[in-house]
Amino acid sequence: MVSHRSNDIRIKTKVGDRLVSNFALWEFENQDGWVMIQPLTIKTLELTRAELNVRSTSGEVQIIITGSTRTQEQNERLAYRLGWTTNGGLVSPTSRHLARYGGDAVDFFARYAHNKKLVPLEEVANVARHYFDSVFIYMTSRHIHGDNRQKLSQ
Repeated sequence: MVSHRSNDIRIKTKVGDRLVSNFALWEFENQDGWVMIQPLTIKTLELTRAELNVRSTSGEVQIIITGSTRTQEQNERLAYRLGWTTNGGLVSPTSRHLARYGGDAVDFFARYAHNKKLVPLEEVANVARHYFDSVFIYMTSRHIHGDNRQKLSQ
């Protein structure tokens, strides 16, 4: 398969004693096609995916990335649609998705590979909390937010 994505590069990370590669750089692209992602974010996603697979009785679980690093302008556009958290909305003026935080936030959901049915958000969040510092469930948009704000600031 030939891809025309500019960031069609597999990301490898060590989980335990294995080198795994379940994500590609393009999955973390922002709307402008650039990527900034912390290695720790990839590792925590891989650990979350691995644990979900161990727990699954319905086959392989995939993690689908729905958002990663944003520019200030992209954050403002999103807040225009969804509102600022300071006014009861969903977008933080100090979102960990902003480039100034170096790619430590990711939005995602999990689904079963064979039938594409979603893994319940609560189940995904409970597993993700083992690996990410901060995990939030966004029921309206059906995704999980995870970031490593404390680990990366140490």
